[in-house]
Amino acid sequence: MMRYNFTHWEWYDFDHVDQVEQEKNLLMRENVPEWIKKVQNQREIVSHVDFPGQRNAVMYGSLHINYADKEKNNIVYVYIENNLLITVGMDFSKVKTIDKKSMIKEMDFTDTAPKGFLRIIGEILNSFLIELHPTGEHIKLMHEKISQNKRANHLDQIYKFRFKLLKWDDLNAALKDLQIALQEAFLDQIDDTQEFKYIQKRIQRLDLLNKNYEKDLDTLRDLNNGLVSYRGNEIMKTLTVFTVLITPISALGALWGMNFKYMPELDWKWGYLFALITIVTSSGIIFGWLHKKGWTGNILRGRKKNSYTK
Repeated sequence: MMRYNFTHWEWYDFDHVDQVEQEKNLLMRENVPEWIKKVQNQREIVSHVDFPGQRNAVMYGSLHINYADKEKNNIVYVYIENNLLITVGMDFSKVKTIDKKSMIKEMDFTDTAPKGFLRIIGEILNSFLIELHPTGEHIKLMHEKISQNKRANHLDQIYKFRFKLLKWDDLNAALKDLQIALQEAFLDQIDDTQEFKYIQKRIQRLDLLNKNYEKDLDTLRDLNNGLVSYRGNEIMKTLTVFTVLITPISALGALWGMNFKYMPELDWKWGYLFALITIVTSSGIIFGWLHKKGWTGNILRGRKKNSYTK
């Protein structure tokens, strides 16, 4: 457990839930025991506000500080009064983009715990923006893969990134919820502060990136599905035309394979040639009829080198 004393407020930073119970005598506040009971359940806490707008206002809730913690369900718990901040499980060593020492120095310039916590949220949001950037690069690479290898089905990769963005949405939503809960609890104390404006802008940036990436993935999914469907239709069309064209051959082969006692065509001098001419002629007539109807489509038509339907 670390305790940081600032000019007008203090921060208790616990590593584990068990430490809170051991050190509860240090936290002699009216609403802390109720919060400790909820923390001990080790589940996510819905943001809660008591006495909004008053001097003794209280806000508590939970969040995840990085994507890996969201995957492992590692929860960070927070409790905030005007002059007190308590956190449990806020391990900044897992977030490479956050320098805890520098952040604490900056928090010396804040005069209340809510403003100090806004600084923390701002740093977490900044780390989210940095961590989310590679996802955008991967989506661009996937676009290139689809354009270069149009015969493969990329749906698994698309949905993998789609689910990843959903988790980023959840992380961002939890911070937005805490932001609004802080507004509700401390009202005019934080609305016009620089820290609050910073996190508003960073939340907007995260929302914008998420929406753009989701839109790109939806477009890639539709493009992938369209290409797969088109290729499937072309294959079925080709097989259908092929089946129709070999029908005369199949019919004649079936006749030749019969073992009737009387088969006069066996004695024909030009029977073999006649059979070949019949097959070619009937196949040609069938193909001409299909082509006239427009049912052969692009089967025999060459495609351009960079065609998306190649």
